[in-house]
Amino acid sequence: MTIHRALGLSVDVPRGWEARISRMTPQSGDHAEEQHHPYLHLASFPLPPVRAHYGGGAVERMRADDVFVAVLDFGPEAANTTLFAQRGLPRRLARSGFSARQLQRMLPGQLGSQHFCTVQGRGVVLYVVLGGGAALSTKVPMVNTLLPSISFAHEGVIV
Repeated sequence: MTIHRALGLSVDVPRGWEARISRMTPQSGDHAEEQHHPYLHLASFPLPPVRAHYGGGAVERMRADDVFVAVLDFGPEAANTTLFAQRGLPRRLARSGFSARQLQRMLPGQLGSQHFCTVQGRGVVLYVVLGGGAALSTKVPMVNTLLPSISFAHEGVIV
């Protein structure tokens, strides 16, 4: 594994996987002075250079045994709201928690898992897409080994 670190996020990246950390891009109507929070993408396949926050542009390229992971920081304004009431990033995902209904956009055969939580006073989303049912037994255990390595460094503190 190698450590990938940028913009206050870090993760141990499994061998053969790709990781990218970027800032959320302004949406129409955003003000230039607003802070745009970081997000992390991890994949067991090559990530295309252009991807949407929830993996659009990447998930369409997945094979049945691939996985895509997004960790999106929505900042302190989202923290502790009803949607982000769970404390802490999940450190283990159950295979039974994956379904097509959890996907941002349903693609044939794919399964997803979404978790909204508050981490260090910030609203965070963990979104995982499996290319197909084959990835339940091969990639979910790998995701479970990397989840504890994800850390957030804000104001000099790492969680």
